[in-house]
Amino acid sequence: SGSSSTCRMQGRAVGRRSELDDGDEALSYRAALLGAAGGVVALCWFGVACGLPPGMAVVYFAIFFLIAFSKIFAVPGPLAFPDGQAFGVAPRVREASYNYPTVDQDTDFGTLHYGGFLDPLYQDAREFVFGASLVLTAEDGTQMGFNPGYLVVAPPDSLPDVIEPELTPVRHPRIQGKDAFAPQSGVGLTPTLSWKEPRRGKPSSYVVQINMISAPASDDTVIAIQARVYKATSFAVPPGLLVPGKTYNASITAIQTDEDENRPFRAGLPIIQVDAMTNTFTP
Repeated sequence: SGSSSTCRMQGRAVGRRSELDDGDEALSYRAALLGAAGGVVALCWFGVACGLPPGMAVVYFAIFFLIAFSKIFAVPGPLAFPDGQAFGVAPRVREASYNYPTVDQDTDFGTLHYGGFLDPLYQDAREFVFGASLVLTAEDGTQMGFNPGYLVVAPPDSLPDVIEPELTPVRHPRIQGKDAFAPQSGVGLTPTLSWKEPRRGKPSSYVVQINMISAPASDDTVIAIQARVYKATSFAVPPGLLVPGKTYNASITAIQTDEDENRPFRAGLPIIQVDAMTNTFTP
């Protein structure tokens, strides 16, 4: 087991005979043990220097290491290799793909079988994606590819045989009052993106992402800005993010799901989202 292996390592560190070999390790077990002991002493000294009584410093760091080692030893390994590292398990899923000559054809690939190896806390969901490809070119010649699309994530039994869009893209996106589907220039460093609600569906929120298509001038250049918008159909870019002379574009993703703006990273099923991509613009 993991605990017996640890005991053998500790025995080797204090000089007992052991079948374990630490010749391939970066440090010998003895050097590691001495280093750990020295580190504990240094931490206790640091605690005393900060005003803790010596006894309190020892108790504090003893509890700290007890919690840390408890977390480490709580990680299970496979039964076949109890001394090995923990590992993740993923099902082997067969994927079928087909290039449709026309968009009005459909193909039945049959039933996909997969194992239910997770506990009841996990729930299955099915995902449907219809995507497209788009390449935009900046004024400096840099190109960037995008894959806008329509996405549905829903419980397995809720997807109908024929999937029709329940949510359509936002309409009439504009940047600083100008048509965002056409290339624009001179929109300023703090432009406002606005749009009209989709013709079909009721979005619970929007995700606005602005991408720099031009090559960045340095590693610390902001190349993407993303914001979640609730109960509004516009977004004003904060100052200090866009760079003069650079080329950008934006995506506005409408999202329809059971969500709460006070808990922005939690959502229910189904989740439906659809993208609208703008053309290029420069400040």
